[in-house]
Amino acid sequence: MKVFLPSFTNIVMHYLDILDSSGRLTWHGGAIPDTEVWVKLGGDHGGGTLKLCMQIGNVMHANALSNTIPICIFVEKDSPANLETALAMYREQVTDLMGKQWQGKKIVLYLFGDYEFQTVMYGLSGSSGVRPCLHCLCTKRAMQSPLAHHSDTDSTERTLATLSSDHTGFTQAGSLLAKAKLHHNVIRTAILPMPISNAVIPVLHLDLGVFPWIFDAFEHEVRQLDIKLAAQSDATGGDHSSFAELAGANQALETCKAALVDATAAATLVQQHLQFVALFGQQQNTNMEALAGNLQLGITQALAEVERLETRRQALEGDIQKPS
Repeated sequence: MKVFLPSFTNIVMHYLDILDSSGRLTWHGGAIPDTEVWVKLGGDHGGGTLKLCMQIGNVMHANALSNTIPICIFVEKDSPANLETALAMYREQVTDLMGKQWQGKKIVLYLFGDYEFQTVMYGLSGSSGVRPCLHCLCTKRAMQSPLAHHSDTDSTERTLATLSSDHTGFTQAGSLLAKAKLHHNVIRTAILPMPISNAVIPVLHLDLGVFPWIFDAFEHEVRQLDIKLAAQSDATGGDHSSFAELAGANQALETCKAALVDATAAATLVQQHLQFVALFGQQQNTNMEALAGNLQLGITQALAEVERLETRRQALEGDIQKPS
């Protein structure tokens, strides 16, 4: 089910008039040029629905619920096929709005949403790709090295034109996901024609992802340190097999979790591709469905192995912590 407002352009113009008449418009002390009006368009999935919303940047609390106007609600996941279905009707309206003015001021559109939403909107394969950055062609490997070691290609900025060119190359090569890295991981066309430079970096979402990762890494290192210290404190030269077994169980668990993350990302990408191809009638790769089935089986097995290793690790930690 989809509920939508048909005229996005009229909504923006009418809402700006309301804000102006009520004296609520502001240019934030020059942060927004006085010749521009900023409009944010973005989406999020939650509670079983995909919601596309609009916000005006020229108000005191731009991210407030009272300044958020839903323009489309779609009772589905935010997959590429669903986003294309829900938002295709706004493609021409977005192009039209970017060329309009309100009371002599240029309307500037920005895209907001989490990183997965943004990469889908611009047709990238996602954060698991060789070149996952939305804004440049930097590889995942290069991201882990200093800027001075980056190649010229790594520093090349993406644009709507480069996205279109890469997607053309991808489709001409047979639309094979295994070859996506050869086309800078562009596997679909951009859903809305908004400049990539106007895609707002989702700082909050990045923080929510980075900080738990740092904490988990810290917790892992502390656990390993506890095991080493406990073993060294036994001056009797007794049997340290429990500590060694626990260390091995921890390592196996981390390895299995990493494999599970990779398999899940691959399966998600394949399923999204299958949905997109089925919906828009593109030629299907005969091996894709078999690949999806194999990946799902691997995920099920990996989940079972993670559960088994986690149970074993907790049992070993309990044994070591018992008083002798």
